[in-house]
Amino acid sequence: MSIIVQLENDLNRARTLSDPNHNVCYFALADQKGLPSIRTLVLRSISEGTMILFTNKTSPKWKILLDNPHCQILLWYPSIQIQYRVSGTCSDLGQSNLDQDWQRRPNKSKLLDLFYETVQPQSEPIESRQKLTDGLEALSRQIPPKNFLMPASAGAFRVDIEQVEYLQLSQDEEPHIRELYTKSDAGWTTQTLIP
Repeated sequence: MSIIVQLENDLNRARTLSDPNHNVCYFALADQKGLPSIRTLVLRSISEGTMILFTNKTSPKWKILLDNPHCQILLWYPSIQIQYRVSGTCSDLGQSNLDQDWQRRPNKSKLLDLFYETVQPQSEPIESRQKLTDGLEALSRQIPPKNFLMPASAGAFRVDIEQVEYLQLSQDEEPHIRELYTKSDAGWTTQTLIP
């Protein structure tokens, strides 16, 4: 079984067990100053050696991704005691591939995308939480959910998986299982690592 199929299977196991992390990942970049930058994102899909994640193009991370597309993604499933550390290269998924997925997003997520484009960009300071909720409420009165159209600032990116480090924690006296999978033109190679 390939490491990508194993990752997908473990994600599905975690989902079946209602693991609180089954639909999120921890996404790490180096910012413009070379400093570590990490955040939690919703993981949209994993398939055929790629991962798909959504973000808004007004977010500072979009500029970081354009400047340096290398990233790491941490998947941690406490219900099955398995961690994946995925390294890869990001690229813009493109608007034409996004519209159908964007329409399936929850209304609150779509409303936020509209807010970022028409009121204030993502991650910018705002006077208060009340100012944000009032602004979202006003925007939803102005544009009812049935009329939501994907704004140009809605974005998604794909991560082409280049390396996967697998860690399965042992609950007995046996050492943890840790393996490194690296992709090349010839396929995947595997190394056992000391945990």
